[in-house]
Amino acid sequence: LTLAHLKSDIETTVPGITKVLSMLDIPQASGECAGKSYFHQMGIGSVCFSVLEKYEQDISCLNST
Repeated sequence: LTLAHLKSDIETTVPGITKVLSMLDIPQASGECAGKSYFHQMGIGSVCFSVLEKYEQDISCLNST
């Protein structure tokens, strides 16, 4: 399951949704990663990273071994 697949699946299943980006990337109004989606987390060096992308990379790495 990739983010692109999830996006495509939601676009076809949820009526009236033309851009899934608006669902997955709703920005946080405040907090450590204000302006980023709720799927972002503060990391080393005060850099916000996407949790979904990290999990996708981790799963890909596990599948390649």
